[in-house]
Amino acid sequence: MAPPRSALTLTLLLATGCATADLRPDSGAFEVHAEVQGKAWLLKASQAQGGAQLMQHQTVSFWLQDVWPSWFYRAVAMPWPQNEQPMRLDVRVGTDDARLTFLGGPKDKEAWGIQQWVTYRAGVNGKLDFDEVHDPDEDIKFWLPTTLYFPFLAWRIQEADVVRLMSPETIGGKSYQRVFVSWGKAEPQDEVDQYIIYIDSETHLVRWARYTVRDFADFAVGLMRYEDYRQVGDLKLPFSMRVVSDYDSPDTGLHRFIIERVELDADLPADHLVPRPELSAGK
Repeated sequence: MAPPRSALTLTLLLATGCATADLRPDSGAFEVHAEVQGKAWLLKASQAQGGAQLMQHQTVSFWLQDVWPSWFYRAVAMPWPQNEQPMRLDVRVGTDDARLTFLGGPKDKEAWGIQQWVTYRAGVNGKLDFDEVHDPDEDIKFWLPTTLYFPFLAWRIQEADVVRLMSPETIGGKSYQRVFVSWGKAEPQDEVDQYIIYIDSETHLVRWARYTVRDFADFAVGLMRYEDYRQVGDLKLPFSMRVVSDYDSPDTGLHRFIIERVELDADLPADHLVPRPELSAGK
């Protein structure tokens, strides 16, 4: 199953030119055993971060900031009350159910939530304000699944049904295995994105993810760099995820997620992430 089609729309750097982006090899063809080998490398990537141990946990909680260096992008795209907004993101493992609480700033202790694709807000007093099932808050529906998808990429990308190993690439003197990923078919599609996942040949950790953003423009391509992996219990997670213009660019492009702390199976109220289980909607 593909992630939300808009899930990476705003985390992009636009490619030059206006031709439809196609992340497949120039020939459009893959080697005979590319599917088996590609799936094997995606599995290695998730195993390097803890693999099946993730599903032994009910929830994961992140304390993070989202840094937007450019005043222009802050003005036109940043959804948060302020730049470098401290936040707590509680996630139900294996789902897109999440609640994001603002810590400090003009919306201190207020929260955004999504449960079974129904969006809501939580006030300082804990009162919940749900949107109509078929009329979600678009900012919440976009940003919560987007934000939680990034740190779990090594696991979530395995939901794809089109997986092909590409030729390896040497960057900065290190070898990276490249795995092409999409849904339905490999060829460019109007509403389905393509990805290339760059996996360190030695550590098996994801280093970069290149992706199209069809919802924004058919020529749009982004590059996310994964940095600062740390051990959190039985998992290894990236504590920095940065949109960059090139592999080793020292500068942040659109924005950068900085994780400050992670807690597994935090002590949360039973209904914290699914406060109204009778409500559900489609993606």
